[in-house]
Amino acid sequence: YPLASWFKLFGIGILQARLMMVLYMLGFALASFSLLRRLYSNIIALSSLAILSTFPPFYTFGKEVIGEVPVLFFLTLFLLCFNLALHNSEKRIFWFILAGTFAGLCIVTKTMAIAFVPVLFIGVFLAYRRVLVSWRDIGVVFISAIIPILVWIAVNFEPGDSLSSAL
Repeated sequence: YPLASWFKLFGIGILQARLMMVLYMLGFALASFSLLRRLYSNIIALSSLAILSTFPPFYTFGKEVIGEVPVLFFLTLFLLCFNLALHNSEKRIFWFILAGTFAGLCIVTKTMAIAFVPVLFIGVFLAYRRVLVSWRDIGVVFISAIIPILVWIAVNFEPGDSLSSAL
């Protein structure tokens, strides 16, 4: 749907599709820089950005207009918002809502990203054991993550479809 909306705005063509992927690539680079800067330092963030900019698959996936770059973009935004939620007590719920939304978008962007679901559960378990999150925080992230997933299910599957036919 994002690509279809993009085509509706700017016309249909290879150039338009690749331009959208360039924006995803720039967004991913900016989000990963911001996350690494928060976690480590400016030097490590800049070094990682330099390594990312010379990584050939990054450009290949962007050029072919496939979902790996948007998945990485949404995954990185999820991690950034989750980190912001843990370190910002006054806007904690806001950052958890954004983190859950980006986790849901990551999961529905590409079918292979469904493998992120068990990883998310393990991460939630570990964060709860370390008393970084409460059950309320987990509920907020879960509800905001399930909304994009439910929209994806409603859009992609008919009421008569079974799980076996979908698989």
